Amino acid sequence: MSLKDYPIKIYCPVTHAEEFVCFHPQKLDEKWIVHKDSFNGCDSNFHGCAECTACKEAAFEILKEQLK
Repeated sequence: MSLKDYPIKIYCPVTHAEEFVCFHPQKLDEKWIVHKDSFNGCDSNFHGCAECTACKEAAFEILKEQLK
């Protein structure tokens, strides 16, 4: 696993454009993992609103598929 951010390109319902959201690996029990709480923001501004939260969740699902 890379220790760099994992960028995911996804449509943003707030800006109505494609944006990159990033997930940063975190160390847990001597292993480096990426999980939902590894979210490291987006190109614009993460507001924590329902739209941003849904985008973060969707981006994490895309990341899981990419890491398989």
